[in-house]
Amino acid sequence: MSEILDIAEFTNVIHWLEKAAFNKTRWRELGDKLGLSDNTLAAIDANQRGDVNSCFRQCLVKWLNRADGVDDVGKPSLNTLADALDKMNECKAQADYIRLLALKQKGDLSEGDSSEGKEPAKRQKIDSTTSGTGNKGNVNIIITYLIADNFINLMNFFHD
Repeated sequence: MSEILDIAEFTNVIHWLEKAAFNKTRWRELGDKLGLSDNTLAAIDANQRGDVNSCFRQCLVKWLNRADGVDDVGKPSLNTLADALDKMNECKAQADYIRLLALKQKGDLSEGDSSEGKEPAKRQKIDSTTSGTGNKGNVNIIITYLIADNFINLMNFFHD
């Protein structure tokens, strides 16, 4: 399980989702998957007058402040965020990116500290002395991340 996030991590969460190339226009669906109520999401939309960036940010503020029943879905964490992204169509690459950050935060990967808002390193070291299948899932996530990262870089190239 990854570390519980709070409002102090707001800027990092925004940064991580932007680096993962999350489509901010999908803020309402993300909020729903994170456990925010329809009333809260409608209030965000009304209060922010439909401004996508503001709605996206307020959605994350509500989540990090544990509004509504978000704890029923899962306390705010990178794993909960990744699970929510996984439940959304076409957000698997973003979910894998966030999961890699969670692994780094937990210390399962050797480079950097994602809690400082840094992006994941391109190459990760894995302890080859561990026996059994303990690292097999981590290897799959890393491989998926590398593929997703290349895809995201390609999309950003064409978007710019």
